[in-house]
Amino acid sequence: MLIFPAVIMMLDGDDDIDFMKRIYEKYYDLMLSTAYRILNNQDDAQDAVHNAFIKLCKKVSLLRTFSCYILQSYVVSTIRHAAIDLCRKEKYDRFVHMEQDDLDALAHQAPSTGEIATRRIENERLMQAIQSLPQTAQDYLRFKYFENLSDEEIAEITGIKPGSVRTAIMRARKLLREKLEEDK
Repeated sequence: MLIFPAVIMMLDGDDDIDFMKRIYEKYYDLMLSTAYRILNNQDDAQDAVHNAFIKLCKKVSLLRTFSCYILQSYVVSTIRHAAIDLCRKEKYDRFVHMEQDDLDALAHQAPSTGEIATRRIENERLMQAIQSLPQTAQDYLRFKYFENLSDEEIAEITGIKPGSVRTAIMRARKLLREKLEEDK
């Protein structure tokens, strides 16, 4: 027996409540398995499902307009994004809560002020170049190099084959390289 998230009860009408309960019952297992494939942790996957469902409840009027196939795709897309967001947050939290010994070790390895300034300029230039790329190229580069996802994980998120992911990343890197060379 499923326990419905409390957010369902905050919806305006009984029709909306019933509609979202049906969606929850129908797609819960799909949402949980999708989140688990990304997060590899049952508790985190359940948190991602809860977060995604809050987002879905805010879009109840939009969801009603979708056919069952589009609705399923929308639900899967929402849970993927919620799982990725949770993954990002956990990486950030791990960094913020580093032990003092780790922070001391980092301080002893600190680069000089000149190196910091040079890196900052290079990083800003790189980020501007990335932001000037098409959105799909930005996404592939972000998944691969900023979120450190494997080709297989990116394939799961984007819904394409791992070989196609490698090709897309290669093309995105080529576009980035060209952009950086033209900005020199």
